[in-house]
Amino acid sequence: MNALHSHNLKRRSLATFAGATCSVLCVCCLSGCSTPAFNDEYGVRGEFNSSNGVNAVSVFAQMAENAGCDVRSARRLSPKLFQNVDCVVWFPDRLAPPKQATRLWLERWLGEGSNRTLIYVGRDYDAEPSYWANVLPGAPKEQKPPILARIEKAKKTRSEARISYFAALNRRAKELAKNNSGTTSKEKASNKTESDANEEVKTSKESKSRRANDWGFEFILADDWDDEPWFTYKNKPAEKIRELQGDSKWLDRMNASECDIELTARMTPIGATPLISSKGDVILANQSLNGGRLFLVANGSFLLNAQLVNRENRKLADKLVKEIAASGAPNATTKKVLFLESDEFDPRVIRPEDENNEGDLFRIMLTWPLNVLFFHIGLVGFIYCLGRWPIFGLPKDEASGAPSDFGKHVVALSELLRRDGDASFAMQEYLSYKQQQEDERPQ
Repeated sequence: MNALHSHNLKRRSLATFAGATCSVLCVCCLSGCSTPAFNDEYGVRGEFNSSNGVNAVSVFAQMAENAGCDVRSARRLSPKLFQNVDCVVWFPDRLAPPKQATRLWLERWLGEGSNRTLIYVGRDYDAEPSYWANVLPGAPKEQKPPILARIEKAKKTRSEARISYFAALNRRAKELAKNNSGTTSKEKASNKTESDANEEVKTSKESKSRRANDWGFEFILADDWDDEPWFTYKNKPAEKIRELQGDSKWLDRMNASECDIELTARMTPIGATPLISSKGDVILANQSLNGGRLFLVANGSFLLNAQLVNRENRKLADKLVKEIAASGAPNATTKKVLFLESDEFDPRVIRPEDENNEGDLFRIMLTWPLNVLFFHIGLVGFIYCLGRWPIFGLPKDEASGAPSDFGKHVVALSELLRRDGDASFAMQEYLSYKQQQEDERPQ
């Protein structure tokens, strides 16, 4: 292949790559020109997800960092977390209490360290309606109908979730009542055969041995319902809180009439002592559990990003941050705090043998914004491959000149002189060549 053919191939490759790059840049620019979607993701801090949403908890997490805590996020319950965390803060994205598997794991985690703290924040609140209600008065007239539609949609979504939960709760209560209404416990005991009794003993022993497993509860206990929950819910109409009662330590310098707290479904703790309440409805409760501390927060109406704009809400959140900073061993210089993120399902419980096979790198590549970045890198590479390697049509060999052609030397020398850009030197070389030709001509 001669120099001209190689030069043409090089030009074609560069043109193809330039075209592919321009195409991808156009795709990226056009995709970025659209109006960004409203971020309503709930309970995320921002290590794996966008953290600037009204329902996120990045501001509350930053308050913990400002208090000297080492804050990070996770979406699973693993052995490493079991050993290396002093406080867990969990904003679940579902109304129902934790599953039994999750509860058992967290209770055992509380008992395995010194003064560990678990903060559980109930889900039955959404900051989006309140946010849009505050935006509405200053919005242009033509934008008010869409804003009102957003408010109604957000309220309807939470209402449907609440109705669905309490409907399922009622169905379970009826099933339990039906199962227990047929025969009394004494009659059931008298009707048991010896084989039944032996089977129950065997099952009980297996259950206890399995529950003694450090982390694998989710593989044994698959039922969504927990017979020993930390709390239950009562279905009541939504109410804005304007008065607070409780421990003076928590209510010190609080102006309850100025706070922005709302209660819908009422959390009723089982075994916990109310610290803050309003007209008998619990807002914050605490109990000692397995040597640690469990804080139950009714909902996130004073902890989510949008709600921490309110000064009185920040005062209450700051008192909770002080409890976070007091977690762990007293002599520890830095308290390690984990914000546990989850969707409508509980976080996955990871067994020790599975921890090293989780594909952390692949999981991180699928999270925002790295997923978008790697998608466009892959797209650029794919288009480049399409333009660089396929050969369209039959290959054709161009005729090559003789290797001893002196004309190529002249062309190459001319090209070098042109690139040098020194016209006087080129003219001097040309005149020297002409003089040499004159001298060599016979007389």
